[in-house]
Amino acid sequence: MTKKHSIKQLPKDLEELAKRLNTTTDDLMEDIAYSFFLETEKKWEIRGGGQSYRGIKWPELKPSTVNARGGSAYPMLIDSSDMHSALDVEHDSNSARIYFQSPEEKKYARHHKGSKNLPERKLLELGPEDKRDIDEIVDKWVKDILKGKR
Repeated sequence: MTKKHSIKQLPKDLEELAKRLNTTTDDLMEDIAYSFFLETEKKWEIRGGGQSYRGIKWPELKPSTVNARGGSAYPMLIDSSDMHSALDVEHDSNSARIYFQSPEEKKYARHHKGSKNLPERKLLELGPEDKRDIDEIVDKWVKDILKGKR
C-alpha cells in the first residue's frame, strides 16, 4: 500500500514510522538537510553562471550592473561571497532547514525576491525536483532500516 505524504505532514509520519521501527529520524533529517544544502550550492553555481538548472534560469544582469562589475556578468550574485558563506544548515529529529546566519545576509537575500528594478532570483527554493529528491532519501532510509543497515 502506497501512502502520499505532504511535505508538511512528512516529519510527523516519519517520526511515527521511526517509533514503530525502534529508531529515530535524526540521521534522515541530516541527510535531507545536507542534500538540500548541496543542491542549493549547485543551483547558485549553475544559475549564477547564466545557465539553466532544473528548468530555471535566473534573469540576466542589467547592462548597468555588468558595467558596475567591471564588465563581468558572471558569477551572478557573488560579489564578495559573504551571502554564500553565511548559508548554513541545521536539523533535528523533526525538521531540516537551510538558512542565512547573518541578519545582514538575510536582508540581502530578501532583496533578491524581486522589486520594481530587480528581477526575482530565488536563492532558497523547494521545487518539484527537490521534493522528489526528498522522497528518494526517505525511500532509501526506510529500505536501509528494513535491511538492518541503520
